[in-house]
This record gives sequence, C-alpha cells and structure tokens, in this order.
Amino acid sequence: MMPREQWDHGYHKLGFSDPAAISYTRMTGASLDGGFDYDEKPIRGVTTLSEYIRKLVARS
Repeated sequence: MMPREQWDHGYHKLGFSDPAAISYTRMTGASLDGGFDYDEKPIRGVTTLSEYIRKLVARS
C-alpha cells in the first residue's frame, strides 16, 4: 500500500509520462473515493465490440 501523496511518484517510477502519471493519480483517487459521475443517458456509438476487434485484427 502506497500513501496517496506518493502515487504520482510511483507512476513515474513505473515509466509513466508526466501527463499519464497525473491522470492515473486522479483516476485512482476517484476510484477509491467513489467520485465517478455516471450519466443516466449515456451517448453510445454504433460500433459493436465484435466489429471493433475484427477491424483491429484486420489492420495488424
């Protein structure tokens, strides 16, 4: 367990860039603090997971 004030440094030690370390620090805090807001009517696209994977495999 790492103290909250060391999360940013910990992500840097793992090789995260400055912006990524900051982002992951914020996401970790939000996850642990229950701070995610969920829209009751999310906007959804039309691409299915199967279609996305098929296109991804075709490109590789």
